[in-house]
Amino acid sequence: MTLIVHQAPRRLKLGKAIGRIIANLGRSIIAGCKRSCSLARAYTTRFITALHDTHKQAMTFQHVDDVSNLITANNECEAYTKTTQLALHFKHLTNELKLDISDKSAIIPQSHTTTAIANTLKANGLQISVLKCGKDLGID
Repeated sequence: MTLIVHQAPRRLKLGKAIGRIIANLGRSIIAGCKRSCSLARAYTTRFITALHDTHKQAMTFQHVDDVSNLITANNECEAYTKTTQLALHFKHLTNELKLDISDKSAIIPQSHTTTAIANTLKANGLQISVLKCGKDLGID
């Protein structure tokens, strides 16, 4: 029933004005819906499980509308291999679920190796930045 509500046509209201019916919603979630987190997690559970099962040394964290990965390695070559394999697998899984990867994706910290990783991923259609440090400021 929740999915029907999310996929139903909508109208926007401002004061007494009511807009036209919006029928083409794509994969939208109603802002403020108490079930949005549950829907997102249910939709991506197999995705997260596949990443965890395939890349056991990496830690995958699932947030409401975000996924982060922590990869540790013994040397730069291992870091390059692990990170590129996980990122390309991530891209494949998101494509299967018809999800978009944000263009704010980033690798931290900045180094020769992480720059090489970003260049490889960009060559494979995955936009990613390399940063010295990062802090998500949110929307407040």
